[in-house]
Amino acid sequence: MVPSGEDDERALVEWAFRQASFSMSVFDVEQRYLRLNEVAGQVMGVAEDVLRGQAFPYGIPADVDHLGTLQALRDVAATGKPAHYESYSRAPSGLREQAWNLELWPVRNAAGEVCAVGMAGFDSLGKTIWAEQALTSTTAA
Repeated sequence: MVPSGEDDERALVEWAFRQASFSMSVFDVEQRYLRLNEVAGQVMGVAEDVLRGQAFPYGIPADVDHLGTLQALRDVAATGKPAHYESYSRAPSGLREQAWNLELWPVRNAAGEVCAVGMAGFDSLGKTIWAEQALTSTTAA
């Protein structure tokens, strides 16, 4: 079904957000969770309804480094400029170290003011390990 009206377009955007294959979150300018997709909930190990309204780093264990991510969220909210941030730590729901690549961008309201911060993240270390394993199995064959 191709969207034909405004309601259909909103549904399409919601489906895209929910079904993204990487972690996506939206925070208000005070770094409180507004929305998370399913992958973000899996990474966090906490359901979206538990995190909504809580300030980041709620839901992140004390032994997981989060200060750089928090500063990146604050910087984007304050400057209105997108940012890229890389972090090497385990996911709150995982045991192994991961290399997180985070893209953060300002979300602006109709007046052009920053009202939220969007964040998308993926584990590049996992993809590197997968690629190395695939290459090893191809050359061994």
